[in-house]
Amino acid sequence: MTAARARLSTATSEDLPPALTSLIVRYTVKKFSGGREDLLPDDIDDPELLLRALVRKYQFELQAAKSTQFRTEAQADFLKKQVDSLQEASEEAQTVAKEATSKLAYSERKVADYRSRIAALGSKWETITGFTNDELERDPSAAAKRFKGELRATQSEIFNQRMTIR
Repeated sequence: MTAARARLSTATSEDLPPALTSLIVRYTVKKFSGGREDLLPDDIDDPELLLRALVRKYQFELQAAKSTQFRTEAQADFLKKQVDSLQEASEEAQTVAKEATSKLAYSERKVADYRSRIAALGSKWETITGFTNDELERDPSAAAKRFKGELRATQSEIFNQRMTIR
């Protein structure tokens, strides 16, 4: 320590940096802040006060940035939780939709099978159950068979009528 003090006391004015002035502080702040002029107040000329004002300004901006970061992170966490819950709900809905689709397809196949069996029974269905066979109108091939059967029955009746007339 004593050697350092001895060097300072023996240093000439040429070895010391130039005095820090308010112009140098303003120029340096403007240069390294990207041209911002709002960092230093215009009515202060003391370099020490300018530097204190600069430090306070940057501390305020740092606190504001930390506050904004905290709020943004909290909102991001909330949105992340919301996205996760929506993804889980979406996956569950897709699973349920697949199950319902497969059950519906199975049920439709069974209904089609029963309708074709009922249509194939034709008039026997009416005698077995007592209900009219509506499936004949829904199944075109069964309806065609029924109409063909009715046509034959009508033709045979007409033939019988003609025979009785003669």
